[in-house]
Amino acid sequence: MRSTILALLGALILAAPAAADEVSLSYWYFPTPWTMSAPLAPARTGGIDLGVTASDTGWAMAFPIWTTMTSRKMNFIVDFAWPFAVGHVKGGDSSPDFYAGNFRLGLRGGWKFTFPFAGGYALPAAWGIGGDIGIPVASIWGSNEAAAMGYLMFLHDPLAWLPNIFGFSPKATFALGRPIFFLENELQFPILFGVKSGAKSIVDLKWGAALGSQPISWAAFLLEFGGIHGLNQKGNQTWCAVGARFYYKQMVAGLMMRFPFSYVASSSEPAWGLLLSVGFEKRQPQEF
Repeated sequence: MRSTILALLGALILAAPAAADEVSLSYWYFPTPWTMSAPLAPARTGGIDLGVTASDTGWAMAFPIWTTMTSRKMNFIVDFAWPFAVGHVKGGDSSPDFYAGNFRLGLRGGWKFTFPFAGGYALPAAWGIGGDIGIPVASIWGSNEAAAMGYLMFLHDPLAWLPNIFGFSPKATFALGRPIFFLENELQFPILFGVKSGAKSIVDLKWGAALGSQPISWAAFLLEFGGIHGLNQKGNQTWCAVGARFYYKQMVAGLMMRFPFSYVASSSEPAWGLLLSVGFEKRQPQEF
């Protein structure tokens, strides 16, 4: 696993020489990471992800749909996601299970500015603050094997995937850099309430950090790290993700591989998750 991460990181670095900063800031946004939010968003975005994972325990295919909209001045952002999955655990029923998760609705503000440095030098930057709400529609039909396996690819999104919870998560984001090299950060505090009587509420700390480069207008490369840590109960989940996004007119496609550093339950869980994303972006000019 380490050799794969190092090889992909080397490809990212080689693909972004300092002399190749060809992306104009007029239509440039900090690319959306795979396991966290970006502080800014184009006027309209949306799409579907297709995830695949397998282990000795079973297999799953996940396909969440998502969309993002902003206000005309691009400083008020609305997110919506609804995950679906098909999965099967060995030793269970012969036919795969189907699962539809919770509605996840996000409301946040995002603002761009230039971050000053000594000598009159400044870098494009952005910050955002808001939160997500998980509306527990999955509680209507409950959990199954597809939910258990599909969630392992989306540990960064418990509000949408966990079936018997109502939750909300305040969050803050920050990004800094130019297309040739940028960083993005996120901090969240997911608070989960069980919808079944007697269920204990859970408070977590969730963090994310992404390093990226968009050396040319049609390709962005991202290396991400993240984790969720229990604040009122024991439990840690950490991961790494390596991915790329490709742009053609208003179409966006991408590919990401996720590696867990710690496991939710046991080492029989998948050692990786592969995610393909297809969608669209409607951009409008902006200046930092």
